[in-house]
Amino acid sequence: MTKEELIRKSREFGSHFFDDDAIRFFSSRLSSAPVSVEDKHYFVTSEKTWDGKERRYTVRCLDEKEEEIYDVSEFLQFATLRGAKAWMKKEVL
Repeated sequence: MTKEELIRKSREFGSHFFDDDAIRFFSSRLSSAPVSVEDKHYFVTSEKTWDGKERRYTVRCLDEKEEEIYDVSEFLQFATLRGAKAWMKKEVL
């Protein structure tokens, strides 16, 4: 699945996660291509911390069966994209 397909899927079930306003408000970036395991698609986003001084990373899941997106890791848990991807590979995949 590509990033574009992930965004399209989320919109199909009514999620506003990737809406322009939400992305702008949270300073979000889709930082990795999704990795799929059956009907679950894992990906990493980054957001700026509330003080705006740092960008941190969160592992998330788009669950097609449940039609929702949720955090798999703690919000803003990782200081680097590499760390988030390594954790996702070890703990989720």
